[in-house]
Amino acid sequence: MSRRLPSPPLPPLGALPFPTAGDVAIVAPVQRSCFALVGVFLLGCGSASKPADSPCAGTGACPAGVCVAGRCREAATPPAKVTSSRVVLVPRDLAILTANGSDAAAALPESIALGRAATGRAILLLRFVSTWREDADIQSAYFVMDAVEGAPLPVTPPTVEIARILSPWSSATTTWGRQPRVGLPEPAGALRVLPGVPMRLDVTPLVRSWANHERDDNGLALLVDGQDPNGVLASTGLTKGLGPHLEVYLR
Repeated sequence: MSRRLPSPPLPPLGALPFPTAGDVAIVAPVQRSCFALVGVFLLGCGSASKPADSPCAGTGACPAGVCVAGRCREAATPPAKVTSSRVVLVPRDLAILTANGSDAAAALPESIALGRAATGRAILLLRFVSTWREDADIQSAYFVMDAVEGAPLPVTPPTVEIARILSPWSSATTTWGRQPRVGLPEPAGALRVLPGVPMRLDVTPLVRSWANHERDDNGLALLVDGQDPNGVLASTGLTKGLGPHLEVYLR
């Protein structure tokens, strides 16, 4: 399943979801590429042995006490500094591939069940084009998706891996049997759902690497195995919202 995407305008500030209890808030001055308030999904707290900045999938995983957007952080360290500018990037091209789906190219669906056993392994291929200067300092970057409201919740939040795409591809010709090559997948956390709060995964190292090699970059791949009876039903942005996108914080 695939579709070539235009670049839609960003929604007004009032259309963006605001944090609710249990979320970490980032307050930033309003700038041309910055919004005043951003919710960052808090996965959980704990006191185990994982080092700071390592991937985490839920509660009880981080020595400093917080697992934010799939990555361990020190309790006093915010996901982005208050002086950072926020840039939102929608994909220029997007393809959704599933192990149990048709091997023919098809129209993009309104939603995709990630982690659902009936879907099987799902792969999202996304290509982005940056809008910042070459010397920009990338503080942090998050992959963001919206869960479909009212959909059944997963029994166990699906874990996600992310990888760089190594070879050229196009949504017009990509199928499960004709996939581009990807790099070694890395753990990126788990997809946990809270009402009214987007799902976020910290992809800072990958975006920094992509920014340094943008001329030969082919995008990012998200990989999710289908093991849960429900999985997470995520919006593709076809009928509502931006769909999968990047939030990048610059200094």
